Amino acid sequence: MHNSSPIYYSSLCQILGALLVLSGCSSESPPMASGSPDEFYAALLSKRCELAFACTNLGSEGSVLPQVSGSRAGCEELLAQTGGYGPRGLPTASTTTGLAFNSDKAQACIDAMTCGTVLDNRMPVACREVFDGAIAEHGDCEIDAECHGPNMYCREATPDACGGTCEASSVALGESCSASEECFVSDERSEVVCHFDSDGAACRTPQDVVSMAGETCGRTRVGTTVTVAKCATGLDCVSAIGGTATCGGAFAPNGTCSNDAGCAADLICIGGTCMERAFANAAGDACASDGSAPNCNPLFRLTCGTSGMCEPIGGTGTTGDACTNSEVFSVPCDARHFCDASEHCIPRHPDGAECGGGAQCESGSCNYDSSSGQSTCGPGC
Repeated sequence: MHNSSPIYYSSLCQILGALLVLSGCSSESPPMASGSPDEFYAALLSKRCELAFACTNLGSEGSVLPQVSGSRAGCEELLAQTGGYGPRGLPTASTTTGLAFNSDKAQACIDAMTCGTVLDNRMPVACREVFDGAIAEHGDCEIDAECHGPNMYCREATPDACGGTCEASSVALGESCSASEECFVSDERSEVVCHFDSDGAACRTPQDVVSMAGETCGRTRVGTTVTVAKCATGLDCVSAIGGTATCGGAFAPNGTCSNDAGCAADLICIGGTCMERAFANAAGDACASDGSAPNCNPLFRLTCGTSGMCEPIGGTGTTGDACTNSEVFSVPCDARHFCDASEHCIPRHPDGAECGGGAQCESGSCNYDSSSGQSTCGPGC
């Protein structure tokens, strides 16, 4: 079981939320200034933005965050606003109460993030021991970090369960699995993932490499080793029909692409075609009021004015501030509020209050009761 932030916004924001697991090209991070959990999350946020921009040519998974944030500084502001710290499997900054923080493991976790972790959506082994709970094997749990000791995780009772029991990772390399947490890791410096391919799912060792022009890219497997090959900066991983994907050069407007790195400078990949940047990220930037690109970035609380320039909607997304509920580009409220029917931000509801969706609840979970026909806010996973 994984704990992830429930704070994602509708439409564009839901898409971004699914991609906030971004991590990229491995590089040593500056040492944290202190050994506190707050310092760890601040350093983690900075690292994720560094990697999101460094590895945009990894594939479509790596392109959304740079598009909507526009810069490293904008990325950090956006992740802080949405609470999307990650990586998958870590508790969120607000759910660490009662967990022991191992400061000696924190820096190793940040340094271990690689391009392969985003493509395989995996958490580095070094991150497993940053937080340690007190629940022993077979004890009831809600998130992995509550379980005590290495190679322990919270296994769901059922796929849609909101809880489970602490169990030991025991599946050996090459054996069948259903999730990476099941795979036993014998050395904290190694990585083992549950990798799915035409032969089924099994615990395998990932290996991250960089490919040059004409070389193979993407994922390939030999035995129990899965190679995750990203293209060098300025190259795109281009799939050939019936053939192997290889690294190629950048394309001009309307050229075929699989991600931003396959397009020339100032272009992004939208729907497999190189196009002009979709988002304008600052007040005063030109925009298209008819909904075509460029759109004013709603995550920076911008809308397209009648003058054809981006205008701030005002406020910071707290109580009483304006917001929008459009189906495509909604201007959101902050993490503690939601946009009501009158398009104003109001505080999220406490447990027990009626709700119309998880975004309206403090817990992030709106539970339907079939006996009463009502939905109320309640504990979330």
